[in-house]
Amino acid sequence: SGYINYNYNDAERDYSDYKTDDLYSGSHQLNVGLAYQATDEWATGWYNTLVDNASLSDTYINRQGTLVSDPIEKVGYGVANIWLSFEPKAVAGLRVNLAINNLFDKAYQNHKSFGMYWGNAKYNDNEVGRNIKAAVRYSF
Repeated sequence: SGYINYNYNDAERDYSDYKTDDLYSGSHQLNVGLAYQATDEWATGWYNTLVDNASLSDTYINRQGTLVSDPIEKVGYGVANIWLSFEPKAVAGLRVNLAINNLFDKAYQNHKSFGMYWGNAKYNDNEVGRNIKAAVRYSF
């Protein structure tokens, strides 16, 4: 099975004297995923998130009382993730999952958590690098 979905968010802050772009908006995002049920016990999948560059404007009134508009550029990125699931028939209710998020250890800044710190648009935290997760679940 597979899926493709797209989303775009656009927002601005409306102050009484001016409007400015919301720095968490302006992103075009495409998500693509595939899942394959290899056997009754084994399933695997892949999903990828692709985000385009975004150009915004941070408008504000500075300390001198002047209306200023600074350009903000958010760099696009692509992140791949894979997963594997095992449900052995020999142990009813047992499920073992393994996932690797950010498979290629890409350095990127998620546009949905993008913000300005201390007035500096270049100071933003990168998202987690390669993240390997394992989980075991037993239901009885």
